This record gives sequence, structure tokens and C-alpha cells, in this order.
Amino acid sequence: MKIDFANNLMEICHRMRDSGADIDAVLDALSDCMQRIVGHACVRGSVPDDAVCRPGDKTALADFAKLRDLPNDICAEGMMARGLRTVRFCDMVGCCDNLSKYILGKSCKPEANLTVVSPAVRLYNELHERGVHVAMWDIDTDEGHPPDVPGIYSVGARHDVLKHFPFSSKSIAIYPFGHVASCDEIKLVRLGRRD
Repeated sequence: MKIDFANNLMEICHRMRDSGADIDAVLDALSDCMQRIVGHACVRGSVPDDAVCRPGDKTALADFAKLRDLPNDICAEGMMARGLRTVRFCDMVGCCDNLSKYILGKSCKPEANLTVVSPAVRLYNELHERGVHVAMWDIDTDEGHPPDVPGIYSVGARHDVLKHFPFSSKSIAIYPFGHVASCDEIKLVRLGRRD
């Protein structure tokens, strides 16, 4: 994936070389990133989100790829993959009709209240479009707490407080971030991780 990303950038720089674009300068700058784009913060599994760019940026880059007649468009491919991952995540959250559904965390980043283009909000909207009733709660944006009832809880943000969230017994907790200890009273689904 990193090679595809770098090769796509190289193709863009090649098409823009008369404007001064230089792939080595672009990749050197990206390599200096510690938190964003290619840093460690963006290479962990999470709620469906491709984390490289926000959807508006992806759309602009996809339009750019068409305008410049690039041979492939990893931006559009990333958006398509994100949509497919969201569908699979919706299937997991909406699977048990007899349990209430909750998404814990709305924000895009841990310990923040920024919810614009949040993958958790997108998941919420997708579930509502399917007719699935789901409630959403975030420590940084909402008052109170979710009700203490058995349900399917999907963790939508990597807030530290959610590591120790007091799930009601007989609940299912879907943790895409994998930063929580097991609990005997609930079924813990740590996506992509050994139990």
C-alpha cells in the first residue's frame, strides 16, 4: 500500500514537473510526519476510515486524478474501500435484533470533540439509513452516560476513558482499536486481534 501511495504521488509529480513538483521533496516531507498521514497514529485499525485524507480531500484528489488522466486513482479506491468497510461494520453492529445498539465516541481523534467527517458519525448515519435504531454518546460532546442495559456497543473513538467503560453484563462490545482488557461478563470483539 505504501508503494502504491508513493507511486501515485510520483505520477502526480511527473505530470506536474513543469510546475516544480518533485517526488523526492514530497516524500521527504511526508517521511517527517510523526502523527499524521504516514505516522504511527494513522496505521492502526479503527472504525472504517482510511485516515490518509478526509473525504473532501479524497474527492478533490480523485477529481485531480481524472483531470490529469492518471493510470490509477488510489484516492477513489480508498473511498470505495472505506465504504465497503463501513457496510461490513454496519452488518456487525446491526446483527442482533434483540439488543439495543450504541456507538461510544463521536470524535475523529482521541480526547477531542471534533466530529466533522467522523467515521463514527458516518457509521451512525449508515445504520439509520438501514432503519437500525442506534444511540450515540461521547464523553467530550455529550452529557450523562448511556443507559446501563445489555446491548451491542461499538467503540467509535479511541478515548482513554472507554478502555474501562462499565458495560452491562451480557453485552457485546466491538473494539476496533484493541486497547481494552477482556471481561468475563461481556462478549468482547477485538477486531483483527487474538482473543
